Amino acid sequence: MVATAAIRNLIREGKVHQIASVMQSGAKYGMQTMDQSLASLVKRGLVRRSLAMERSQRPVRTPMDMVFISPPPPRW
Repeated sequence: MVATAAIRNLIREGKVHQIASVMQSGAKYGMQTMDQSLASLVKRGLVRRSLAMERSQRPVRTPMDMVFISPPPPRW
């Protein structure tokens, strides 16, 4: 998490439940959620899907998160 103006404002106003959504859209600042990081690791073949799902806060939430349930790409 990067302390952008939006993040600081959410903390100041006590709206910490909204931080994850700001982090998801804050990639240009280098922010990513743990689930986004896990999805990236699964896609690159560095972490098993089963382990990522165990550690994920929300394993399947949206179609973008389908990497956790779709079969991994073949390793040639």
